[in-house]
Amino acid sequence: MEKDFRFRLQTVGDLPECDGFDGTNSWHLNGSGVPHTSNYSDRDLARMLAYVQAGVWACKNSPIEIVSEQGNLLVIKCKDGSTTANLELNPKTCTAKVLSCWGSSGAETWTFSDYRLVNGQLVPAKILHESGETRDKTVIEKFNLGIGGKISYRMPLPSADGFTFDVNASENIEVKRMYGYLFVKPKIDGKDEGWWFLDTGAEIMVIDPVVARSHKMKVVGKDSVSGVVANITTNFSKGIKFNLGPVTIQNSSYMEFDMKPFSDALGIKLAGICGYDFISRAVLDIDPKKSTIDVLPPQLSNLPEGSTWTSFLFHGNMPSLLCSFEGDKSGLFSLDTGSGSTVDFFSPCVKKFDLLKNRKVDIVMTGGAGGSSESKTGVLDWFQFGPKKFEKPKVGFQITTKGGFASPYLDGNIGMGFMEKFRMILDYNASRLALVESK
Repeated sequence: MEKDFRFRLQTVGDLPECDGFDGTNSWHLNGSGVPHTSNYSDRDLARMLAYVQAGVWACKNSPIEIVSEQGNLLVIKCKDGSTTANLELNPKTCTAKVLSCWGSSGAETWTFSDYRLVNGQLVPAKILHESGETRDKTVIEKFNLGIGGKISYRMPLPSADGFTFDVNASENIEVKRMYGYLFVKPKIDGKDEGWWFLDTGAEIMVIDPVVARSHKMKVVGKDSVSGVVANITTNFSKGIKFNLGPVTIQNSSYMEFDMKPFSDALGIKLAGICGYDFISRAVLDIDPKKSTIDVLPPQLSNLPEGSTWTSFLFHGNMPSLLCSFEGDKSGLFSLDTGSGSTVDFFSPCVKKFDLLKNRKVDIVMTGGAGGSSESKTGVLDWFQFGPKKFEKPKVGFQITTKGGFASPYLDGNIGMGFMEKFRMILDYNASRLALVESK
């Protein structure tokens, strides 16, 4: 931790994670090898965790402020942010005891103990992280203070480890469209294992356990993952060669998830979900008029005539846009090609704007990873997405208290019900997209 509060929190191993702050910008990097800037709650929560863990949250000129205080219980936030977290102090030492924030299955917590004096600063040697059913314990056996070292706080460039882009391969890949969903067919170790969802809402790659075992993938960990209405705890595996069009990836980890229920419901063989690790490695040109999509190099500069780039923000590993809707309200919405809906308003947004008041609605079931939950659908006066204002669309209003659809950090989720009206060009590396209305 530098005097100007720069930091780099890094976990190495089979499931690496890294968060950093260079003094101006925050960024996140996982096992995909492709980093991106962090925004809103992602930026705020990573910084609060780093500053509490390093013991500098209450020091002079700290970027953390106390919103409210009741005995040993504090509500804190970054001075330049809006996301809050709860901090419980040890009444005897006034050191941080528990940091907690919203989690998709309840509170996500970090418990700090066994404080040591390092360079005049008390820091915890034991940290217990709990999220859903997952418990991770970190024990620091030795502290080294590096002064004048070569630690970089800047966001790194995408790693080329295990990744190739064959410029001589065809840029056109087959795509299947069903019920608003997009499916592609990669090769796994050179073998066709079936169709995969192409899903911008998937922050990680997903593979069916049966396929994973048939390719002798190694289970490298277990984690709790947020589904749309609940959390699931599942294995993570590594050890396959993934190829789709000109892109080949050999270093990714895959969440194991049973795809059979989706296969049975859709009547096609599904082997996995193609998410961030692939989409971040290319520019995708998705035209609803075509039976193929184009997989282009990340340095794409040419756009269809009359179109322009629009910058988006990452929330987690999902692209998100600020959109407006009836009543001249606005909010942050993720873009999810793995959803067949128009837009789903998340539970906190529904409550905040009282979106169910005096509105005729139908009761339906909304489902996905983690199960299903009751929700409501109704007609919205209008919703502005990109260059198009949708009049009287039928949308979803979520009322669940668990899962991603209960997140207070996003206002909703835009699905293919809206996105299929456009030719969409996605460039994750430059955090931008182009939307060309399809006539």
